[in-house]
Amino acid sequence: MIDRLPSESHNVGNRLLLIGGPVGSGKSTLVKALAQKLSPFASVNEKRANSYLTHLEHLKRLPNVLVFCTSLAGQPLQPRFLEQCALVVQLPTPTVAHRFSLLRRQFQEFVWLNIITGYDNDLSELPCYAVAKLQYSVRIVAPGSLILALANHIPDDRPLRFVDQMLYRSLPSFLEPSSGSGCSIEIAVDITAKYLNHVLVSGGKDKTPH
Repeated sequence: MIDRLPSESHNVGNRLLLIGGPVGSGKSTLVKALAQKLSPFASVNEKRANSYLTHLEHLKRLPNVLVFCTSLAGQPLQPRFLEQCALVVQLPTPTVAHRFSLLRRQFQEFVWLNIITGYDNDLSELPCYAVAKLQYSVRIVAPGSLILALANHIPDDRPLRFVDQMLYRSLPSFLEPSSGSGCSIEIAVDITAKYLNHVLVSGGKDKTPH
């Protein structure tokens, strides 16, 4: 639909798409990615709802204009504004599988940087979610099951942005840059888990413990 909408005829109606979701759910990132796909795009502006409604009739006459808006979950919106939306998409908080994928990517980057060293000398490619889920279900201690256990420990209300930055915020602070040696995947998961517990105990304050 998004691929076709800008090039359709003048009879399509409003080309306003609203993307909602909690803080850190990736609304702005998604909008920018879609804008790049449909490039060229004009700009990213904030707090322009009233101005947009004023000029909506003028925008309707432009067949190749597509406007994306974002809104926080639970934020009250004017009924008049919602009526103008051709499509409303609500982004959820990350599922366990999504959290695992985000964590896996971060751990993989640290592996490639030799900050996390080999587990049984084979960490060139960390396992996917399906393999990790199988390892976890039969209680096999392996990189995949360790990362999945960490993903399961993250509360469902934690936003995507928080999960996507966990290792970057926790692991470097616990490693000695001048040592030249990395840590095992077990230690890395343990450090990240301690960071998570600290954030949860401190009431959600995202600060690295010392």
